[in-house]
Amino acid sequence: GCARALAQAVLRSVLPAATLERLLERSLERAVGACADLWPCPSPDCKNRVALEEGQTPRLACTMCGRQSCLRCHASPYHEGLSCEEHA
Repeated sequence: GCARALAQAVLRSVLPAATLERLLERSLERAVGACADLWPCPSPDCKNRVALEEGQTPRLACTMCGRQSCLRCHASPYHEGLSCEEHA
C-alpha cells in the first residue's frame, strides 16, 4: 500500500463532490474524537462540538439544534441543580 498523503486539491480533482464531502466529514470526526476537551452535542444528528474546560459546568445550550442538554450524561433538558449522578 501507499503511505503517501494526498492533498485535498488532488482529491477534489478526482473524486465526486459527495464522496469528498463524506471523506472530509469522517476525517473531521476522527480528529474531533481524538481531542479530549471537545464534546459532541448529545442531540441525534447534531454535528456541533464544543470545548469543555476542567471544572466548567457541562450544560450546553446548542446554537445549532437549539436543545439544552448535559454534555456528560446527555440528559435533555439539562438537570438544573442536580449532578449527573443525582439526576440518574
